[in-house]
Amino acid sequence: MISKENLWFAFHHFDSDHDGFISAENLVEAFHREGRSITEDEINKMLDEAGLTRDAKLNFEDFSKLMD
Repeated sequence: MISKENLWFAFHHFDSDHDGFISAENLVEAFHREGRSITEDEINKMLDEAGLTRDAKLNFEDFSKLMD
């Protein structure tokens, strides 16, 4: 089980614009900061696995459930 503190750290890592949500654009930015590229297909697959559409945003509660 991941601690709430670690979940917040991970969430904020992906929430690059600090709006309280993780969007597809945030995922691209986070991977870019790590020197990794990610394709649109890979983003769509990640969002699909999380049950989200490309336009959806993931809040902390949803992120926590996804990581549980």
